Amino acid sequence: MATVPDFRQIALEASVEDIPRLRGAIAEADSILLERLVTEAAGNGHGSAATVAEQEFLTYEEAAKFLRVSASYVETLVAQGKLVAVKLPATDKAGRPRSARLVRLRVADLRALAEEYRA
Repeated sequence: MATVPDFRQIALEASVEDIPRLRGAIAEADSILLERLVTEAAGNGHGSAATVAEQEFLTYEEAAKFLRVSASYVETLVAQGKLVAVKLPATDKAGRPRSARLVRLRVADLRALAEEYRA
């Protein structure tokens, strides 16, 4: 297992001039970690079948991190028809349908969009 740096301590000790660079590095690391979570199959002893199934869909916030944009921009992409939102059925503990629906985005659609606009 990799040693995890103490990011809190690094943030507290960073100079004001270093903060933008550190924020960029953290955002990039977060994006890489999320992509690895989404793309690497479970079955290596650290995941489960449920993990793999969950990785096929992302929330707007997770999709925003994946694309390195804001969640509101992801909503705009859905409204423009450039991304398709999947509405998953929601039920309460008794199995009755709830009025709220779980909205998710397919990872494959996010990758296709990223490839389409890759410079």
